Amino acid sequence: MADLSDPQCGADRPGQVTANAGRRRRRLTASNTTGRATLTFTIARDGKISNIKIAEPSGDAELDRVSFNALTNANPFEPLPKDYPQEEMAMTVSFYYNEQPPATLSKDDKPAGSAK
Repeated sequence: MADLSDPQCGADRPGQVTANAGRRRRRLTASNTTGRATLTFTIARDGKISNIKIAEPSGDAELDRVSFNALTNANPFEPLPKDYPQEEMAMTVSFYYNEQPPATLSKDDKPAGSAK
């Protein structure tokens, strides 16, 4: 299995990688596969994302791969606001597949993977 954190993973065959990702998304959407993958990453001041890591795997390698690729393909994001006080922003995001995410988090709820 390819190292998902390798930025060059599939770089020598981008057309094939894109086609394969589309097939995986369609298979996951059409299947009864459910799950949540939680990823962490960093946004630099210029909007480039880095340090993408699967913080909480879904239990399904395809769900994890599609989640990872969604962030990789979204790179770069918009730059951070000029008045943002730090050089980078740490983010955590959960991808839900064929299931509903919680409606809201209260101030006492902890995001997935955080200490209670």
